[in-house]
Amino acid sequence: MPYASSAKRMSDNLMGKGTIDHAVESRQAGLMGQHSVSMQHVARSLLTTDEVMELPAHLEIVRVSGCKPILATKVNYRTDPYFQRRAT
Repeated sequence: MPYASSAKRMSDNLMGKGTIDHAVESRQAGLMGQHSVSMQHVARSLLTTDEVMELPAHLEIVRVSGCKPILATKVNYRTDPYFQRRAT
């Protein structure tokens, strides 16, 4: 796929990482076995490569230097009334 390398680059380098909490359960064997749950903090890409590639055609990710990425609706400059007025 021609877009796979671009999607991977965006996911790995441009989108950044977030932290999620992941519950981990442990049990001891036997009748009186102990049960415990602990929380782990796990780093995750804000958007994975698959999620970037599966974005609907009407959405785009806008990157501006010094700002967080923006998920935006694409504008069709030929049919949008604002941009049609500017072209005349």
